[in-house]
Amino acid sequence: MNYTKLAFEKAFKSIEQIEKGKKNKIVHVSYPKLISNSVDVCKTVFKSANMEFSTEYENKVNDYNKASDEKRKALKKISTKGGNSDKLHDYSLEDYGLTNDEVYNTFKYYIDKFELDKKK
Repeated sequence: MNYTKLAFEKAFKSIEQIEKGKKNKIVHVSYPKLISNSVDVCKTVFKSANMEFSTEYENKVNDYNKASDEKRKALKKISTKGGNSDKLHDYSLEDYGLTNDEVYNTFKYYIDKFELDKKK
């Protein structure tokens, strides 16, 4: 966990330097938003890069999402003995000897900056 914290700190320093220069644009993408609304996230990324988000590309994103959902459903049936779980994978902090407080205290800056759900 300390390695990840150090990597975040280094990344944030680089991001701050880039944002000060305003030469490059950085788009922060939330994984839950990417999963729940990938088309809108892709549109935001394209817009920030001054690129056109075509109907053709939107169709490709939707086709990928549909194929991915079907693949995950099939894998879930195999890995969860009939697909009786809502999740393909089920991990907990406790599985890795961690607590919510420990993770929050280590990554507080990141969690607060990006307004992440502190309960997950």
